[in-house]
Amino acid sequence: MTYSSLQQRSEIQYLTGSAIIESPGFSSVGYPNNANCQWRIQADSGYGALRFGIHYFRLEYFNDWVRIYNGFGTDSSQLIAKFTGYLFYLDITTSSYATMHFQSNSGVTDQGFLIYVYSTNEYTQSDTTASPVTTQPMSNSTCGKSSLSGFYGYISSPGYPSYYYGNDLECQWSVETPFGTFIRMSIQSFSLGSGDYLYVYDGDSENNKIIADLEGYVPYNNTIVTSSNFAFLRFTTNSYSVANGFNIRYDAEFYIPPDKLPSQSISCGGTLYENNGTIISPNYPENYQNNVDCIWIIHVPSWYNIVFEVDYFYTEDDFDYVFMYDGTPDQTGPQLAHLTGFYENFNAQIQSSNNSAYIIFHSDKFITAPGFKIQYTSVYYGTSTSATPTETTPMKTTTPWWLRTTDEAGHDKNDVISNIIRRLWERIKNKPIKKRPQETMQKP
Repeated sequence: MTYSSLQQRSEIQYLTGSAIIESPGFSSVGYPNNANCQWRIQADSGYGALRFGIHYFRLEYFNDWVRIYNGFGTDSSQLIAKFTGYLFYLDITTSSYATMHFQSNSGVTDQGFLIYVYSTNEYTQSDTTASPVTTQPMSNSTCGKSSLSGFYGYISSPGYPSYYYGNDLECQWSVETPFGTFIRMSIQSFSLGSGDYLYVYDGDSENNKIIADLEGYVPYNNTIVTSSNFAFLRFTTNSYSVANGFNIRYDAEFYIPPDKLPSQSISCGGTLYENNGTIISPNYPENYQNNVDCIWIIHVPSWYNIVFEVDYFYTEDDFDYVFMYDGTPDQTGPQLAHLTGFYENFNAQIQSSNNSAYIIFHSDKFITAPGFKIQYTSVYYGTSTSATPTETTPMKTTTPWWLRTTDEAGHDKNDVISNIIRRLWERIKNKPIKKRPQETMQKP
């Protein structure tokens, strides 16, 4: 694995095979003004395509950007994609030769990006919409042992999706992704009969620790994460019940050494695995700092949902805010809430639709406030709250205010273009600074 970091504002670098590409100054102060950098990448011998993904991406919206082209050079007819602003997920495939072009203007700068690229023989413009496929041809009554490898793939029960699986099955899958990665599995479909089980082990055999014991119905997009590049799955059925079965996608994700991550003076965010917990803004109950960006990712057991309760919330109105989403940053779901300002009596619960959710907190460079305290608990997926949207109760004019995704003018607050979450950039950049409200509220 090659680490590439250009030191000059204007430079072209040639790379071969797998690489992790960072913008100039990413590990320290962020990228400079007037950067104009190119990385020209050639796939390893024997591979016909290159695939791009991200670990971190944060540029000034609109004015600074990254473009990816087929082939060497920046011919507009070969443009695959253009990215700007904040980006949480990227899955782009090119030909065996590609150019990544980064440019910044003379105004605002930001932290930059950390993008990985690797050689592959699976060519598709958008793997995120690819149809699930079975891992091997199986009848609906027999199965055995199967070995899987590569950067991603699908694991399906025998006969899925055309037939129910059979009785008295013992199926095993060994998954190995490239060295230096770990495995993230996401549920595409899951329905088992009573007494049938799928066990997931954190390693290359059933002698390792069980990290998931799945039965019955599991909601879409629930995730399972291993600690290494190995996973082992075991599916057992009894002699009397059958069902549709399952389809699970696995993806390899790279570990990033700590010295390659951007330095932060503010400690916030993280990944939480407890069944319940508390999320607070930095320095709470005192005022949080300026220029803070935090992401909390919460995972609870596969058959549970997450319920959030806001104990206290006070941020600078409009300019400092919290977003809550279903899923994870790389497989994001619907927006659950957008919170900003002061809420005296929230008196409501916000519930995810699966076992993963994440919270984003952003503050700008001007006014601060005491922040927030949010409790979360896990509930069995059959339990619902009044704040949970469903297919039969779509989020329209009667939707609670914390779930609405449009502003007073009808513009989408969660507008996504080319997988870019614009945040509030367009709405904020030309607005006057507001005066701080009087701090008369009491914290719990």
